[in-house]
Formats: sequence, structure tokens, C-alpha cells
Amino acid sequence: MLLIMGLGVFACLTEVPLMSLYNGWILVDQLSLVMFMLTCLVGLLSLSCSGPSLKSAGFVGCVVMSTMASLGFFSSAGLFFFFIFFEAGLVPLVGLILGWGYQPERLQACLCLILYTVVGSLPLLGVICWHFLEYCSDTMIILKCNSNSLSWGVWLFVILSFLVKMPVFGVHGWLPKAHVEAPAAGSMILAGVLLKFGCYGLMRLMWCFGWSGGFLGDLLVSVGVWGGVMSSLICLVQSDLKSLIAYSSISHMSLVLVGILSCSGLGWNGSLLMMFCHGLSSPVLFGLANYVYYIYQSRSMMVCKGLLCINPLLCFLLFSGSVIGMGCPPSGNFFSEVMMVGSGCLFSWYLVLPMGLMGLLSAAYSLYLFSSVSHGGYSSSLKSSLAVFPGLVCLAVCCYWLFLLCLGLDFFCVN
Repeated sequence: MLLIMGLGVFACLTEVPLMSLYNGWILVDQLSLVMFMLTCLVGLLSLSCSGPSLKSAGFVGCVVMSTMASLGFFSSAGLFFFFIFFEAGLVPLVGLILGWGYQPERLQACLCLILYTVVGSLPLLGVICWHFLEYCSDTMIILKCNSNSLSWGVWLFVILSFLVKMPVFGVHGWLPKAHVEAPAAGSMILAGVLLKFGCYGLMRLMWCFGWSGGFLGDLLVSVGVWGGVMSSLICLVQSDLKSLIAYSSISHMSLVLVGILSCSGLGWNGSLLMMFCHGLSSPVLFGLANYVYYIYQSRSMMVCKGLLCINPLLCFLLFSGSVIGMGCPPSGNFFSEVMMVGSGCLFSWYLVLPMGLMGLLSAAYSLYLFSSVSHGGYSSSLKSSLAVFPGLVCLAVCCYWLFLLCLGLDFFCVN
């Protein structure tokens, strides 16, 4: 993990060509390097916030397997390995939910997750097999040079697989259930890395096959932006901490979808930046929610009150995570949202209203999250819960880094 992070820092300080390392098995470019760094950071962060679960070799093994599958997905040069790692990343997550989940409902959550993701991925497998029979190769660079642009009907089947994995509103039913039942490490890996499979896969196949846009692009952008508005509204009526953070992820992934489908340099750079920033800020919020659960033994925002008096440090970090999530300057989330709005305006001026509304709702549910937990009355029996959790140091470093990310925006330029 440290080696991959070192390669990312080296690439940030030096000029890396578009295809810096390539053979028949591995494809590494600027897009992959960013996702490598994100995967390793989230993996280390999830382990640091797991507490007693680290004593279990099975738990650590699931986290490591999920990290390795993610690294394999982000470096796959062939479509078959691309698909295998696309599905394999969820297997350790299912193990984490079943083995270390909180409630008996985790069985239903796993079943829902498997049905959504496996059924949604079958059209992608069919398209990959068809291209292999047509061109006798599954190597992306060969298909990019030789294959014709896909028709809108084929693109619809391909994109459906990635929309489920992001997910966007309408095919999101598995995500809140998985987050609520998963342990802290599972939620952090799911929000930080596995949701980016859909975004990265869409960007990679658009690069490979060529995107025709047209009516399908307009339809998907409309679904993304209005789905983001609906997800933001749902956040405002949530009473479960993890459920609120899960729905906020759907809103942010909808913005990423709009940026990718805008097919502009601004949109792609902003999408990559938002993928990285959300990939750190959302796990930070899930880690903080886990520490709130340790104190109150509940995730209900009706029960979790008065955190400011019980644990001021945790409350301050929750405030930092909330303002980063709402895109407060000078955090990287702020610049990514500015790029998203700019790319949306380049696509169509009709997107200004819903995207502006998403920004306002993002601020509203972030402040709702912080104010509900930090203020209010609390039980006197909770006054002794003043311990400084070891994982808070790592979460604080991530918050600090997200505020300084504005100094390295060049690293997220993929055009």
C-alpha cells in the first residue's frame, strides 16, 4: 500500500505520460494512479478505525482482499479481468457484513446487494463477450484502435451496470441497507472505493469505445441531476446517521455522473477530483459515526445528542467532516463542485437550477447532521465517555489533507 501511495506522490511531483505503464495485463495512467492512492488510503483508514475487530484475522483478511481486488480493477488492461475484479470487490464486503454486521437484517442486506449488483452486471458481461468474439481480443487499447462506437442500445446495457454500482437514484435500494448493516470498515470501503467502481468503469469504457451521446446522454444526465436532488431531500428526513451519509453519497455520485457525461475536460477533471475527495470525506464521516455509536450505543439522531459536551474533539471533527462534505472552501470538495456546475452549464443551461438546488440541500443536510448530534440534552451516564479514540488521529489528518488538497489540483487533470 505504501509503495502504491509513493508512486502516486511521485506522479504528482513529476510529469507522467498518458499511458505510463502498459502491457497485456496492466494499464496504469493518471486516472489509475489517483484511484490507487485513494484505495490505499481508505484501506489504511478503515483498519485504523476498526478497534477490537483488528484482533480477528478474518476481518483484516477481508479488508486486505477488498483492497487488492480494487487495485486489480483499477489496473486491468483486459475487459475480462476488468469484469472479474469489478465483481470480486464485493465478495469481501459481503463477508464483512455477514461476519461483523450489527443486526440480523444483515442477511437481507447482503441478498439485496448481491441481486442488484450481479443482475445489473450481466449486460456488461454480455457486451464484453460479444466484443471478444467480434475482435478476438479483450485488450482495451486494441479495442480502442479497432472497434467502432457502440450504438445507443448497447451503451444502455453497458451503463446500466455502472449506474447500479455508483449508484444513482432509482437503482440505489441496496446501498442504504448495506451501509446500515455493515461494520465501520465495510462502510468506509464501500463509500470510499467500491462506489467509485461505477464511475471509473464508465470513464474507462467511454475512453475505450467512444461515447456517442445524443438522446441517451441527455436522458442519463437528467436522471442523474434530478436523482441527486431527490437523494438530498431524502437526507433531510433521515434519523439514522449512517443512512443519512449513505444517501448523501448517492447525491454526490449523481454529480460525478453529470460531469462524466458532459464529455468535457472540465467535467472529467472535476469528476476525478470529486471521486477522490468524496472517497476520503465519506469514510471520515462513517468513521466518526462509528465513534458516535460507541458512545451512545445507537445511531438514531433522536438519541445521539449533546456530543459537544461529551466529547468536544469528536464534535469538532464531525463539524470538519460536515463542512467538507457540503463543499466549504478551500476544501477539494468545493473545487470539484465548482467544476461540476461549470461542466453542467457547458452541457445545458437548464441544469443550473437543479445543480444549484443540490448545493443548497447539501449544505442543509450537512448542518442538520452536525447540529442534531452536537446539541441537545444528554444522559449524565455518558459524561465519562471522554476517551480520545486512536482512529481519530487518522480521521483528523484526512480532514486536514482535504482542506490542503486545493494546492495539488494539477494531479487530477486527466486530459
